[in-house]
Amino acid sequence: MKVNIGDRVRFLSEEGGGKVTKISGGLVYVEDADGFEIPVAASEVVVVPDTDRSKQAAEYTQHRAPKTGRSQAAQSELPEGSSWRRRVEADEESADDEEDEIVIPKPVSKPQEKEKKAEEKPRYTFATDSADDENPRFFLALTRQDGGNSGGVDLYVVNDSNCYATYCIEWIDSKKKAILMNTGTVEPNTKEKIDSMNPQQADGQTWRVKLFLFKRGRTYEPMSPVETDVHPKGAKLMRDGSYVDNDYFDEKAYLMPIIKDELTKRVEELTANGLKMQAEQGRKPQPARKGDRPNAQGLIEVALHIDELIGSTSGLNNKDMLDVQLKHVRSVMDDNKGHKGQRIVFIHGVGQGVLKGEVRRLLEKDYPSCTYQDASFKEYGFGATMVTIH
Repeated sequence: MKVNIGDRVRFLSEEGGGKVTKISGGLVYVEDADGFEIPVAASEVVVVPDTDRSKQAAEYTQHRAPKTGRSQAAQSELPEGSSWRRRVEADEESADDEEDEIVIPKPVSKPQEKEKKAEEKPRYTFATDSADDENPRFFLALTRQDGGNSGGVDLYVVNDSNCYATYCIEWIDSKKKAILMNTGTVEPNTKEKIDSMNPQQADGQTWRVKLFLFKRGRTYEPMSPVETDVHPKGAKLMRDGSYVDNDYFDEKAYLMPIIKDELTKRVEELTANGLKMQAEQGRKPQPARKGDRPNAQGLIEVALHIDELIGSTSGLNNKDMLDVQLKHVRSVMDDNKGHKGQRIVFIHGVGQGVLKGEVRRLLEKDYPSCTYQDASFKEYGFGATMVTIH
């Protein structure tokens, strides 16, 4: 039997029932006699037909005493404690009744009890001067839990615009298949927490964000849907320096722009062109750099400090600079892979160990016949790797 809002139902698995106030998916919300809204599966309730309620009213009418000369016989036929007996006794005490009406009392909700509500996502509004119709902005943002001591991070969506934003975030796996992470609609100038995670869980993943902006109750200039990929790096998310002061959180946050302003787009375009030129130059024969020439012991020393590889790092983020450094490692290895016995020292520095780890992963993957080891501690400390061509 189909259940509709307003129907009277009773529970199958337990006593009680009430009036249907809401239906959501497979759940029916039933308001009981105390005014509480109880969610139950639709299969666990049955609608009380109108005939049942008429039968209850007829039963009540049958046991009522007449207005004048009320008989006690009807009461005596009802067991002690019966709800119908109590109603008959109440009628006898009401001497002012002038009409013979059937009145079935409705349950009175307790004034101090509040209706239970479904749990909602934490939602926070903010006020900035940057939100306008011409330059809407939207971010994925990460904040560190417990001041960074726990190692976990909270993931937020930040809608810095005067529009509603419907988003869909997918994780793209190694087979290029999509797995839904989260979806929803964020109100204008609002941020919402959508997940918590360990930064290492996000390392190397691809998150695809699809975004649609619109307004309600007024006309507006239509905006094209946005789709972009972000690539969180576990090592970067664990560094304090990746989290900065911002307009949206009291604490520092790591912001990943989904809608980018014109300045950001221009910088990224210049960066992409610069990397393309760097790659093209790497394919052309170039004079040996001072730091790439064999020293007195026959070693080729290759300094990977970014300032020595390119003239300016303006507009480059950490990933861009790492790509430049690894491209140079590959170029040096390709130039010398035919020189068996040649030893090459890549000077990467100590730092956070990211560049050292990436250099060694590159060697293992693309040059498996070569061997590598820590270079002389006396000359280079812990900041260099020596490769031998085989």
